[in-house]
Amino acid sequence: MTKSISSPSPQPSPIRERGPDPESDKASGRVLITGCGAVCAAGKTVDEIWRAVADGRSALAPIMQWDSSAKAGFTTGGKPWLPIPPSAAKYNVEAESKDPDSIFNAYKRLLALRKTEQALRDGSQESINDNDPNVFAFLRKNGDAAVLVALNMSRAPRTVAFHLAEKGVRGTSVTTLYSSPNQPEGSLSLDHVVLPPFGALVVSVK
Repeated sequence: MTKSISSPSPQPSPIRERGPDPESDKASGRVLITGCGAVCAAGKTVDEIWRAVADGRSALAPIMQWDSSAKAGFTTGGKPWLPIPPSAAKYNVEAESKDPDSIFNAYKRLLALRKTEQALRDGSQESINDNDPNVFAFLRKNGDAAVLVALNMSRAPRTVAFHLAEKGVRGTSVTTLYSSPNQPEGSLSLDHVVLPPFGALVVSVK
């Protein structure tokens, strides 16, 4: 006697239906890429992938939104097997690649940074600023290399101070590796860091 096993039918995906939340999605991506967790398919964590598998495999593979055309540039054929969200008209590869502060370009910049900065790729991770409910900050260290990551997870500007000597970082020379929105040019003091709403700052300390 044989038993037929069918794959789960596509389940509704909140992200597919509502489209991206640019600032929140960029904030999540910064944590994932600059932290020491795994970078997985489609920018998802391992837990998210397993939850998606439980909900049906289609949650892992939403339609790729290439451009703002009727079928988002995904196909020239008939109706795709998954719905194309209305957000595809605004959030697609063609449009995002032209916006320097888009999710698309934020991920590209951060992934490139992870390749060039050994501390981000292989370093240990230590939380700092633990008592601040709005700014998530941590230190990545690999030998003498140290990278500070500060992420404003709120919709209001926040001012913070970092005293890294307490964490064994002796360097005082600070170089900005990534900031969003872009920070004004000039010297940066870790004693007074202003982060815009959902702002991010990644600096090396030597």
